[in-house]
Amino acid sequence: MGGLARACCESHPVEYKRDPLAVSFTIRRLLGVLRDNRDFRTLYAANAVSQIGGFMLTLSASTLSTGLLLDRGVPPRALMAACGLVALVPLLYWTFAQRAFEMTGQGGGE
Repeated sequence: MGGLARACCESHPVEYKRDPLAVSFTIRRLLGVLRDNRDFRTLYAANAVSQIGGFMLTLSASTLSTGLLLDRGVPPRALMAACGLVALVPLLYWTFAQRAFEMTGQGGGE
């Protein structure tokens, strides 16, 4: 096991039953599992379709709401500023989640 992986495993209080990085991930192995395991292939395809559907729903809803707001006379510059502020919400959530991880000692840093 490499130095970085060893440091990561040693810093976490979890006891692993086997080396978590002993078997490396490769596209060939993923394709083999998809080819050989029908249940996993079905689950993988369903997840992909669900992700694409969610993305399309979000895209169409935001396009509709933007068009409606522009039709009602909201200035485009103000609308884009509001969109920028809304885009900060996931960033702020991620920042606070990282801070909480570091406070509980579960973060990967030293």
